[in-house]
Amino acid sequence: MSTLHSLYSNLMTARTVFKDIGRLRRIAAVLIHHGLGYVVQTWHLQDKAILNLLLEKTDPSDHRTIYERVRMVLQELGPTFVKLGQILSTRNDLIPEPLCKELEKLQNQAAPIEWAMVKKLIEGELKKPIEDVFSRFDEVPIGCASISQVHSAQLKTGEEVVVKVRRPNLRETLESDLHLLYFVARQLEIEFPEARAFNPVGIIRTFEQAVYKEVDFRIEARNLKRFANNFKDWTDVCIPRLYPDLTSDGLMVMERLFGTKVTEAPLDEAEKSRVAQRAIAILFKMVFEDGLFHGDLHPGNILILDDGRIGLLDFGMVGRLNHTAREQLADVLIGIATQNQDTVAQILYEISIQREPVSYNAFEAEISTLFDDQMEDGSLGSIDVGALFNRLLEIEMNHQMSLPSEYTIFIKSMISVEGIGEQLCPDLDFMAALRPYAEKIVADRYSPERMMRSAADFLQAVARLGHRMPLSVQRFLRQLEEGQTTLRLESSHEQEIEARKDKRLSRGLKTFVICTLLICGTWMRHDSEPLLFQMPARSLICYLLALLLWLTLYRK
Repeated sequence: MSTLHSLYSNLMTARTVFKDIGRLRRIAAVLIHHGLGYVVQTWHLQDKAILNLLLEKTDPSDHRTIYERVRMVLQELGPTFVKLGQILSTRNDLIPEPLCKELEKLQNQAAPIEWAMVKKLIEGELKKPIEDVFSRFDEVPIGCASISQVHSAQLKTGEEVVVKVRRPNLRETLESDLHLLYFVARQLEIEFPEARAFNPVGIIRTFEQAVYKEVDFRIEARNLKRFANNFKDWTDVCIPRLYPDLTSDGLMVMERLFGTKVTEAPLDEAEKSRVAQRAIAILFKMVFEDGLFHGDLHPGNILILDDGRIGLLDFGMVGRLNHTAREQLADVLIGIATQNQDTVAQILYEISIQREPVSYNAFEAEISTLFDDQMEDGSLGSIDVGALFNRLLEIEMNHQMSLPSEYTIFIKSMISVEGIGEQLCPDLDFMAALRPYAEKIVADRYSPERMMRSAADFLQAVARLGHRMPLSVQRFLRQLEEGQTTLRLESSHEQEIEARKDKRLSRGLKTFVICTLLICGTWMRHDSEPLLFQMPARSLICYLLALLLWLTLYRK
C-alpha cells in the first residue's frame, strides 16, 4: 500500500510539474547557467537538444564553489527559493556549515514593483481610492523584498506610517514553486537514498507551512499585537503601532519608526554597552518569559530611535516555545555557563529528532571533547557562543540527529544578538548576561506555587480517572455478561496476584497522602513562626513526612 501511495504521489506531482512546464524550464536554464547542468541531466528536467545548447554556453573557467552556485541559483529563482535558502541557512544540523554560511548571504531584495501596479494592489485591498486614506503616499519604495514592498506615507489624520504590500501573483508563483520543490525532494530520495535520512519532503512541508504564514499579513499583524502587549511595560522598547482597519491578507499599515540601524547608530561607549545589554534582555524576555520570540533579529530589524529607544521591526518570522521547551533551553544554557557537558549532552539527546539509532556514549564523548576545546582557560567570558552552538549542531548532524525548527530559530536569533552585542561592546560577557534569566526559570521550577500547581494537576488527573473508572468498569462488566468480552486467567499464583493488588492499592493511597502533605506544607509556608532551618515548622514537617512516604513508596 505504501508503494502504491508513493507511486501515486509522484505521478500527481509529476503531472503538476509538467503543467508548470514553463517554470520548470526556467529552473533548468538557471541550474545550467550556474554550472549545475548535471542536476538537469540526472533528473531529466530538459530535452537533450536544449540541454546541449545551454551546456555549450557554460563557462568552463568558472571556479565558484558548489555552495556559491547553489546560493546564486536560489537568488535568481526568486522569492520562494530565496526564502527556502534563508530558512535552510539556520539548519546547521541538516546541511553543511559552509553551505549555511553561503546561504546567509541571500539578500531578500527584488526589483521594485511599478507604481501603477502598487496603487492597484493597495486600492484592491482597501476597497477605496488611495487618496481617501492617505494625504501623502511616496511612490518610491523604501524597501523591496522578495515577498513584499514597503512605502512611506502619511494618513489623513497626520500619522506617519509605512505601507507593506504583497507582490502581485505571489501565491500563484509560490504554489507552482512548491510543486516543483516537492518534485525535487522526492527525486532526491530516489536518486540518493542516503538523503532520506534528512527527510527532504518533510523539510519542504515545514517550509511550506512557514512561508504561507509569511505571505499572509494578517498573521504578522497578530504577531505585532502580541509583541506590543508583551512589551507594554518596557518604556525603552518600541513596537510599531498597527492600524488594523487598514490591514488585510495582502496589505499592512503600521507606525513608521524613525531611527538608525543598531550597528550604525552614533552612540558613545556607555550607550553602546547599555544597548548591547538591553538587546540580550529583550531576546531572553521573549524566550523565557513570553515563549514568543522574534525569529529574525538581524541588525536591520533593530533600530535606535531618535529618542533613544530600541525599535523592533518585521514580525513575519517568529518562534514559539512552550514551558517545557523553555526549561530545556534554560538547562542547556546553564549547562554551558557552568561547563556541565553532561547536562548539555543529556538535554540535546532528549529533545533531538533521531533519524537512526544513536549511540549516546559516542554523542556525549564528542560534546565533552568540544567543551574541552572551547573552554581551555576555564573562563566563561572567552566562550564564543555562536561558534559553540554551530559546533553542537554539527555534532548533531554527524550523529544523524536534528533539532526541532523552533530551537534552531532561537539559536539563530541568539547568535545574531551576540554578534550585535560584540560589535557594540567587544568586552560583552554574553553568558553573564544570560545567567539571571536562566536561573529565574530554574527557580520558578522549584517554587512552592509551581509545586502546588503540579500537585493540584496530579490530584485533578486522579479525580478525573476516578470519575471515569466506574463507567469503564460498568461497560466492561456489561460486555462480559453479553459475551462480547472473554476473560481468561492463566496464573496459578493467586496469592501473589492478591499481594500485588494490595501493593498497588497501598502505593495509590501513599501517593494521595504525599500530594496532600505537599499541598498542606505549601499552604503553611506563609506561617511566620515557629521557624526551623528558616522555614515554618509545620510546613517543614509536612515536607519531611512526604519525603519519608516517598522513600517507602517503591520499597520491596
